[in-house]
Amino acid sequence: MLEELKTGQQNKVIARKLGITEATVKVHIKSLLRKLNVRNRTQAAILAVSMPMEFQQEEEKAGIIGTQADLDASSQWSVCS
Repeated sequence: MLEELKTGQQNKVIARKLGITEATVKVHIKSLLRKLNVRNRTQAAILAVSMPMEFQQEEEKAGIIGTQADLDASSQWSVCS
């Protein structure tokens, strides 16, 4: 999700690309903003661009930045609920 924010993708585009609803994208972005302690998606994108790849991988392991597997799992729940 953070990679999509870095490229400036709209929620609708992210949702289509990941095969999830736009509402699910909004939930994930809101969570991501909270975990990164930023106020908006622009700040998150700037932070992501300035983050070394090794740090991003550590953040994923720590659960601060969601992985694709996290998105896949949550999309199953959003479809079922």
